[in-house]
Amino acid sequence: MKKYKMITYADRIKIEVLYNKGYKPEEIAEDIDASLSNIYKELKAGIYYKRKGDREVKSYSAYIAEEKHNFNKSNRGPGLKIANDINLANFIEKQICDEKLSPEAVLLKIKRNPQKYKFNVTIKSNNTIYSYIDKKIFLNLERKHLPVARKKKTKRKSIVIHRKPPEGYSIEKRDECVDIKERIEFGHFEGDTVVSGGGDKSAILVLTERKTRFPIFLKLKRNTTEEVARAFDRLERSFGGSFYKIFKSITFDNGSEFKGYEGIEKAKRRKGIRFKIYYAHPSSPHERGSNENNNRFIRRWFPKGTKFKDVLNKRIFELQQWVSEYPRKMFDGRSSKDLFLDELINLNINFSKLAI
Repeated sequence: MKKYKMITYADRIKIEVLYNKGYKPEEIAEDIDASLSNIYKELKAGIYYKRKGDREVKSYSAYIAEEKHNFNKSNRGPGLKIANDINLANFIEKQICDEKLSPEAVLLKIKRNPQKYKFNVTIKSNNTIYSYIDKKIFLNLERKHLPVARKKKTKRKSIVIHRKPPEGYSIEKRDECVDIKERIEFGHFEGDTVVSGGGDKSAILVLTERKTRFPIFLKLKRNTTEEVARAFDRLERSFGGSFYKIFKSITFDNGSEFKGYEGIEKAKRRKGIRFKIYYAHPSSPHERGSNENNNRFIRRWFPKGTKFKDVLNKRIFELQQWVSEYPRKMFDGRSSKDLFLDELINLNINFSKLAI
């Protein structure tokens, strides 16, 4: 079976001569070394009827076929925009492959810093980048470099309310100001741990402020309640008096590392508790969606199986900085750090004095 061949005007003239002499499409295809489907398409484009005596005779015109070909070609739309700016193509490739940004985050980064990132071409939709990747436009960038595979839309399942009460205060008893969708009040966090692999007992404590989505990552020697409490002791000590303005409540999952809530809640620098603890329902990660999202950020750099005991605290802090400065669509390209700084300014807290 012959491969598809681009028919030229010279081919069309030859088709005109052969067809009008009575050659069959199969014979024409053999003569000009084209597939039979090519010839049928050409004949359909160039066929016309001319009068011969008392009857109309079907003929083929190379000119008519060429005119239709040129018209269709002019309506194909513009070529690839990115082909006009190799610097933009290289920038997108570097940001996704090396910096591990998503296509959406790359476009938001450009949008938020037009003076810093100047390109000849403007791409408005992240779907355009996905399309370029699928068309293999980039030199190295492929689907495997994307942080998250695109998922098919599925019907939303009804949320199952688990009746078993969690230890301590249930999420159902959380103040209304924390629960509302708009997240107006600052200072309410979600908490979880990302665990090591390969038998390593260490972990990363992940805290996410609900309003700004600002992350705080703390390395734990062991994934236990005692280590979680010690991590908050360090955080309370380093934040000083600002700690109690920033941390009002934390919602944990039902992991064993959070079971001893009295030890985690108890303040070290004042009497009473340092914040209020709530527990989500079992098997309900959607109740701590912001935290789950930041967990996925961590897995971009440290996939499952990573032994965190071998990861330096400095590296974990750098990862926290990367996540906090990640462009967010929900904030019109601003980062969680930008919003967190705004909240600290409202509280008259100097960010530079905080060890985060």
